[in-house]
Amino acid sequence: MMIAHCGDAAFIDYAHRYGLAMCYWTVNTDGDVRALAAAGADVLMTDYPEKVYDIIHAG
Repeated sequence: MMIAHCGDAAFIDYAHRYGLAMCYWTVNTDGDVRALAAAGADVLMTDYPEKVYDIIHAG
């Protein structure tokens, strides 16, 4: 798991206040995808784009 404090919602909100997009790679696990999407990440780079799409659009 690559998520540290820079992957939590507070850090992402802070970056967004300064006009920064938060991009993460390589997000391959279901848990990381869900956590970063829920936290407001702007870009998730992955080796499994179809899986990530399905997770994000499943709700």
